[in-house]
Amino acid sequence: MTTTPRTPPATGLNHYRYFATGMMFRLILLMLSLFLAGPRLSSAANQLIGWGDGQSFILGLRNSSGPLGSTVPVAPGNLSGLAGKNIVAVSSSSTHALVLLSDGTMYDWGSPGNGVYGYLGNGSAAGSEAPVPVDTSGVLASKTIKAIATSYFVSYALSTEGKVYAWGAGANGALGNNSSPASTATSLVPVAVDTSGVLAGKTITAIAAGDGCAYALSSDGLVFSWGDNTWGQLGTGSGLANSLVPVAVSTSGALSGKTVIAIAAGGYGSACAYALASDGHVYSWGLNGSDGRLGDNTTNSASSPVAVYTGGYLAGKTIVAIAAGQSNGYALSSTGELFSWGSNGGKELGCGPILDPMFGTGSKTPVPVFATGALAGKTITAVGSGTGSAYALASDGTVFTWGNGSLGRNTSVYANDEPGPVDTSGVLSGVAVTQLQSGASANNFFVLIPAIPTSPPAFTTQPASATVTAGSAASFTVVASGYPTPTYQWQKGGVAISGATNATYSIASVVAGDAGSYTAVATNSVGTVTSSAATLTVNTVPTITTQPASATVTAGNAASFTVAASGNPAPTYQWQKGGVNITGATNATYSITSVVAGDAGSYTAVATNSVGTATSSPATLTVNAATTPPVITTQPLSQTVTVGAPVNFVSLATGSPAPTYQWQKNGADVAGATSSTLGFFATANSGGAYTVIATNTAGSATSNTATLTVSSSSSSSSSSSSSSSSSSSSSSSSSSSSSSSSSSSSSSSSSSSSSSSSGGGGGGAFPLWFPAFAAPFLVLRLCRSRKTK
Repeated sequence: MTTTPRTPPATGLNHYRYFATGMMFRLILLMLSLFLAGPRLSSAANQLIGWGDGQSFILGLRNSSGPLGSTVPVAPGNLSGLAGKNIVAVSSSSTHALVLLSDGTMYDWGSPGNGVYGYLGNGSAAGSEAPVPVDTSGVLASKTIKAIATSYFVSYALSTEGKVYAWGAGANGALGNNSSPASTATSLVPVAVDTSGVLAGKTITAIAAGDGCAYALSSDGLVFSWGDNTWGQLGTGSGLANSLVPVAVSTSGALSGKTVIAIAAGGYGSACAYALASDGHVYSWGLNGSDGRLGDNTTNSASSPVAVYTGGYLAGKTIVAIAAGQSNGYALSSTGELFSWGSNGGKELGCGPILDPMFGTGSKTPVPVFATGALAGKTITAVGSGTGSAYALASDGTVFTWGNGSLGRNTSVYANDEPGPVDTSGVLSGVAVTQLQSGASANNFFVLIPAIPTSPPAFTTQPASATVTAGSAASFTVVASGYPTPTYQWQKGGVAISGATNATYSIASVVAGDAGSYTAVATNSVGTVTSSAATLTVNTVPTITTQPASATVTAGNAASFTVAASGNPAPTYQWQKGGVNITGATNATYSITSVVAGDAGSYTAVATNSVGTATSSPATLTVNAATTPPVITTQPLSQTVTVGAPVNFVSLATGSPAPTYQWQKNGADVAGATSSTLGFFATANSGGAYTVIATNTAGSATSNTATLTVSSSSSSSSSSSSSSSSSSSSSSSSSSSSSSSSSSSSSSSSSSSSSSSSGGGGGGAFPLWFPAFAAPFLVLRLCRSRKTK
């Protein structure tokens, strides 16, 4: 990332505009740089936004497995401790991030469980997911910090009085405080970089963190360095080994007579540095190679500054800002053009589809960053870099990225050879970025935007009620404004639904039990608000819950069937008989006031709503004929017979259903005598009082008493002798009577299948046909009796 001389972090990299040339231009620029050297931290509130792979919990995002990254810009999720603080500068590496607040204090976070190098500066060797304040009880007491820088294991701070402080791993002298032995020197709290040597009397205006080393720019345009010098990255021009204290970068070569106004250094593995002089040219030193990262049109490393090639694409260009990547350098011209050099293995040159094939692995000289695509018409004001990627800020506050990795463009494409806009659909929607992070980043990148005033949640879109059919999908959606961005929790009936924490709550396949009232609760650090209620109505197919029951009734009585069915909407009913609709029978109960025989049959009910139908099981109506109690219509007649004579009693009864009969003698049932007639041969014991009881379901009736008188045979003969003429005259009458009895017996036989098998009073029983059969013999007997006479 570019480090602009004497420019406070709040204002970012200045976009210098040159309106003059020659010495006058250089003088004006130098005076401006000196003016900006003083403490001038922004009073406007800023908010931190970042994207990248999230390693070391730098983005403050995580799941159960560990840190999470983001392919789009996000507000880090771990900065609640900085609520209400105004961030004016940010710097990060692959292990930690450091922010500077407007009050001059600093907070650091990263690598929980792996902070043994002390680069958080809070006095603890442990890392932290949440920002922790850098210790100010020692050398930083009463100090106000105006600029910061970070490397892999070390952090640096520049105070408003022009002094530099460091903390973290001091290997190879990276702390610059003359700590020894250098191989084990580590400080968990800030220490002052040594000012007893070349920095005596110097006022430092800018700092940069390199690979195991650091750089400082003084107000008089000189550059100083300390730490690792394996590849000549200290720029002293000598065979100096690592330095525990600051040393001067050589001014005897390319920098002779030059006034440096900005410095930049690559991150972990870069081992080189860049300086921008007031003449608008760029200088470099340290590790070079086949990628050409020094940009001097060679592959040679340099222990003292060399001039970046100004022929070719840089011819006639005045550079106003610089940035350093891991293996690249970047320059911004006064006309808003971007140039790059060094490695191109991850497309970090950004030279577009035309030039990219020409510089497949890298370029030893500056080439133009592709400006006819997304950058067309844009005025670039600052440039920054990371590990294999680069960033540009336009005057309209938009950010463009290219290269390999942390691009923030919401795409799975890992390498892009031309600049493209960072995603603005989320936290950057309608927001202008004001500043890029300082220093070379790793796999994450941060920017600053104007802080959005906090506000409680307020629903701008309420959930809408819905009516769906069971088995279908249903969803409710809300939108709530507020800052910080609210989180959501859906509720049903006032009870939180587990896992329902998105703006939309969906049910893939609705069941009846899902019906109810749904609300969403939006929450942020300022407040909580509950949405209006949305009702979910679930339409279900009717289901018969109460089946109609079969019934047996007597004609003339009432009958009814009842059914019940569930379902939504509430179902209507239609009764059917034999599968045919019954007109007007549309209630849950179907009634017949007075049943007739024709009403007998099978009845069903069909329940119907907008979703479907259900038919009940059939109920059978059985109609019995109407009942009437028995009425005796033919009374049995009293008789007088002789022993051995046939006896026949006949009684008929009406009624519905047809009555049954039971003959009684002297009030006692005659066994087996259950027809309408009772016949037998008289015995001496057969005499007595005979009745019959007719019975059906409606009641019973008892006949009149018929008396049977049985006389002995001798009495009968005597009577016949004395009355022979009378008997003779009545013979025909008896015959007629017998015929009548036979006819009556025949009639009785039609209503009963058989006669009683035993007579009363000890008389022998006979079949019902006996009177008709016996009549001729009776007549013959009478005739013989008369002849004898």
